[in-house]
This record gives sequence, C-alpha cells and structure tokens, in this order.
Amino acid sequence: MRSSRPSTGGCRTRCRGPATGSPPAGGPTRAPASTSASPAPPESYRPCTGSGTRWTRTGSTRPSRRRPCGGRTSGYGRAHRSCRAHGVAVEGRLAGPVDLALDGGDRLLVTGPNGAGKSTLLAVLAGALEPTHGYVSRAREARVVRISQETADQDPGLTAREVHARHVGRLVARGALRDADAVPLGALGLLDSEAMRTPVGRMSQGQRRRLDLALALAGRPGLVLLDEPTNHLSSTLVDELTEAIRATSAAVVVATHDRQLLRDLADWPRLHLA
Repeated sequence: MRSSRPSTGGCRTRCRGPATGSPPAGGPTRAPASTSASPAPPESYRPCTGSGTRWTRTGSTRPSRRRPCGGRTSGYGRAHRSCRAHGVAVEGRLAGPVDLALDGGDRLLVTGPNGAGKSTLLAVLAGALEPTHGYVSRAREARVVRISQETADQDPGLTAREVHARHVGRLVARGALRDADAVPLGALGLLDSEAMRTPVGRMSQGQRRRLDLALALAGRPGLVLLDEPTNHLSSTLVDELTEAIRATSAAVVVATHDRQLLRDLADWPRLHLA
C-alpha cells in the first residue's frame, strides 16, 4: 500500500499507509493537506481526569490506558486534535500498518479498489471495530460520526425536520450537545424547504442521503467519516454534497472510488489502500 501526497500547501493532516518498514518512533509522518464529527464518542472511549486534552488508546496490541496530550479545545464538543491511528491493521480486512493524525479542519481522501479496507479503516477510526494490530487514540472532547454506505433507517412517517429535531433532542438529553449549538437543518443547504416538510418514507434516495449528512453535522462533530457518500446521488447532488463537506469546520475523511468526487476533491491529501 502507498500514501499519495499531493502538493497542496501547508497542513496538519499526517498519514502513512502500509508499506515499507515500521512506523517512525516519533509517530505518524507528516503529509500536506488542505485546511479547512456525531453520536456520543465510541464505546471504546473512556473519560479521563485531570487538566488538558486527554486521550485513550484502544487496540489489541497495547492495553487501554490514559495518556496526556497537549491538545487544545475550541467550542463545545470540538477539539483541535481529534484522532490518531498508530500502526493499525485488521486481519483479513486491512493489511496495514496505517498511521494517521487528524486534527480539527483536516481533510483526507481514502482511495483503493473494493476489498482494500476503506470501510474497515473508517470503522476502526470511529471505534466501531477494534484493530487486530496497532491502536487508535481519540481526544476526550472529540465527537466522531460515521456515515455508512447505506442510508440510515428513520421513521417513514416523520418529516425531515421532525427527524432532525428528535436527533438534536437526543444529543442534548445525554449532554453531548447544547441546544443552542445545534446546526439548523436549513443552514447547510442540503435540503430545500419542501424536502424538509416531506415525510422520510416519501423522500428520494438522494434526499435521504443528504438528510444523513445533515444529521451528522447537526451536532458539530470534531471528525466526520464518510463511506462512499455519493451512493444514490446524481452528479448535481454530488456537487451539492461536495460543497457541504468543504464548508464544515470538522476534520473530514472520505472513502470513495467515485470519479466525480475524486475530481472534486483532487486538492485533498490522499491515502491509497492497494
């Protein structure tokens, strides 16, 4: 596997795909990136005590333990330092080792053929899957959201606006978000006023896909993971999705082999899984 690093100017995203040798002792290598998250933190997250941004490590090759890190937080539920992957691999699904460092506002495009492990890598970063090798560190304050390849199941009788309101209400109820910090459904430009009044059961696949993204961004996440986000979208809707992705202040990782999206995000740093 290799990591492609286009020259796009200074940045904070650091990535190294599986290839030659072991990870450097100082952590992930640095690569160029452009400058510019969701449900509560993954179950593998454990809160830490004390001052400053804290991290937990998860993974089979190292015990879970707390480790201080010099990150700073900005805003509610967001952190300048979001996620680190160190020598990650999943037996039979992601060859590895993969090293990543994602900070607030960073961008990363994950490419590769079907079966290369793109979805697996995103699941590991989200905490939905434990790596068999390596470990993942997440900032205590960072909220991570992953949008899978298929649209999420919603109550077909509820309108998009009602689904959004209930989603925000759940985040507020469990203390993951302040009501005043929620991103309004209409603020993202993903759905027009008519679509927001439409019951989910009568929405098109493209509208439901955009609703998924609106729900993910409603809680002002620190890291957004998008797995083939252009499924079921026309070329026009892909353009609208790209604009919404570029506008968010969260760190964004997109796994795709969609040619139009690859062209639209050609200025992003790229990690290729072969």
